[in-house]
Amino acid sequence: MAKSDPKFTQYLISVLQMLCNDYKSETTSDQITGRTAVIRHGIDDLEINIRALMTQARTEELAGENQRAQGC
Repeated sequence: MAKSDPKFTQYLISVLQMLCNDYKSETTSDQITGRTAVIRHGIDDLEINIRALMTQARTEELAGENQRAQGC
């Protein structure tokens, strides 16, 4: 095929478009993976904070019960 052949030119254009689409898909996939990791980290932090609050609430509840028992 000669370089000036319209079919060859169209073929090159289609190959380049395919490569660009693959690159865009890979970039989008990487962005989604990165965002998912950030969200996962945020959820882990939230779970840790919820556990800490639940522990604190139990401790305060037990302290209140002990005070009531001693006050009777």
